[in-house]
Order: sequence, then C-alpha cells, then structure tokens
Amino acid sequence: MVIGACDRQGHQRKCGMLNAEYRPGRLFEHSAIQYRARSILIGMPSPIGHALGGIAAGWAIAPVKNARNAVLLAGAGAAADLDLLVGTHRGPTHSLGAAVLMLVAVTLMTRNVRWGSAAAAAWASHVALDWLGTDTTPPIGEMALWPATRAYYESSLHLFPAISRRYWLADFWMFNLRAVVVELAILGPIVWAVVAWRRKV
Repeated sequence: MVIGACDRQGHQRKCGMLNAEYRPGRLFEHSAIQYRARSILIGMPSPIGHALGGIAAGWAIAPVKNARNAVLLAGAGAAADLDLLVGTHRGPTHSLGAAVLMLVAVTLMTRNVRWGSAAAAAWASHVALDWLGTDTTPPIGEMALWPATRAYYESSLHLFPAISRRYWLADFWMFNLRAVVVELAILGPIVWAVVAWRRKV
C-alpha cells in the first residue's frame, strides 16, 4: 500500500497511523499515537542500516572494490539524512530524483558512469529503506517520486523499526539497539552475499 500522506501546508489528510488526523501544529489527534510519537517512535532506519544499504546497492556496480570505496558507498547511502540539518527531513533528498542527480554529478566528477551508477544506487537504497521503514511523524513517508510529485509515500510492510533521536528518554538506548539489531539481521546477510558474489566474478 502506498500512502500519499500529509503535506507541509497544513491541509487535513489521513496520515495512515490508526486513521489519526493530522493538523498543523499537532502530532496526532489520537492520544495513544501522540504519546508513542513523543516517547520513542521517531524517524526511520538508522545511519547503520543506511550505510549497509549503500554498500549492498553500490558494491556490485563500483569498478574498484576496497575499504575506502566501501566507506564512500556507505556515506552515499546515509547522505540523504543530511537534510535534518536544514529541517526538511524526508523531502526532496529522499527521492529517486535525487538519486538521478547523484548519478549525473558523480559521473561528471569521475568521468566514469559506473562510479556514477554505484553512487546513485547507494543513494536510492536510502529511499527504498525509508519507504520500508516505520514513520510516525507527519507528513508520513517520504517524497520518493520528487520532482514528478511532492506527495509522500510509505510502504505498509514496515520492515524496519523506527529510530528515536530523543536521547534524554530512559528507553532511548534499548529501543534503538533493538532497531539496529533488526537492521543488521536483514541487511548484514545481503551485504555479505553481494561482497562474496563479487569476489567470485
């Protein structure tokens, strides 16, 4: 299921969380959802999960495989979350359009379309993982299809737990540890399989 969730202009939309209604300046109408959003459930996969996703997506395409380039792919996989620094999280950086821009930019810088493709695949992995994540803060989802549309999309699978950024809460570390364990359990074997496969070819 794809959810075109709440927009940032404050129009009333159904946000997909127990049919809670979003209004400007409020988290959720439903008190239970409001409590959970305030206490622990914020955001999507962690930087660790996104780094693993970037390696898994870009490693098979990258023309040179070494530790340095693994770090670069991990960085490309996590870089979309830099929009947190300007307060526009899950906006245009979390889109396939941004991945295309990465393809063009890296190809021009390196004059190597394989490097551009590897970087774009790593960036696109961020979009895919967040789409499969658990978002609890309106607008629900991400601008996955920007610039074609500014609608927000989220899968109904919720494969990855949310990550809390509220470090002052008592359950912050344990909650995030459980989420990271899930990410490692899902993405770790995928990274291992991709790296092992590339060693054989």
